[in-house]
Amino acid sequence: MLENPPKFHTLDIEFNGFGPFTAISNERGGIIVTLATHAQTGAMGLYMNYRIDRNTTKHYVLNYLQPGDRLKFTYDGSNVDSGTSMDRIEAHDRPTPFQLREGLRFGFEVIEGEKRSRLSYPENGGLNLSLANVPLDHTRVWTSGGNDHEEWCWQHKDLYARDSFEIEIVETDWCDPFPNIAKKTIV
Repeated sequence: MLENPPKFHTLDIEFNGFGPFTAISNERGGIIVTLATHAQTGAMGLYMNYRIDRNTTKHYVLNYLQPGDRLKFTYDGSNVDSGTSMDRIEAHDRPTPFQLREGLRFGFEVIEGEKRSRLSYPENGGLNLSLANVPLDHTRVWTSGGNDHEEWCWQHKDLYARDSFEIEIVETDWCDPFPNIAKKTIV
């Protein structure tokens, strides 16, 4: 019998009503998910990395998200598939990027019950939402956006066992809550 067996943590991802797709890890920082705009193409993608153990890391990608896509992340939920379902998430990727309408950029709405808050980024910039279980007993969730002149950031609620964080991808020209902004020093 093992004394003090490792505690595994999970992250369930639901995508447009499909899933949940489950990542499982017992490593600190073993589950990292990034939703970001691609610097070259402008496309928005979801990038998932998780370490099953010290020797095994898996990577999954949804390259081409589009407005209307919904994602729900649940930390340490009740899913008991041992992480095997994450292998199927890439079947939902699209073959080509979504073309934004003139003057608009990607953003997402954070959904908390009936309340929605829209987040985006400054012109000629990019957006990055990250989830990571660095503390192990919970997952940190934060968003940053910026361009060559300023950086915006939002700290979202931490996810503890069975807590969820839900977003919907949008096409937008602004965001709702004014972010914490830091002006970059140009030398």
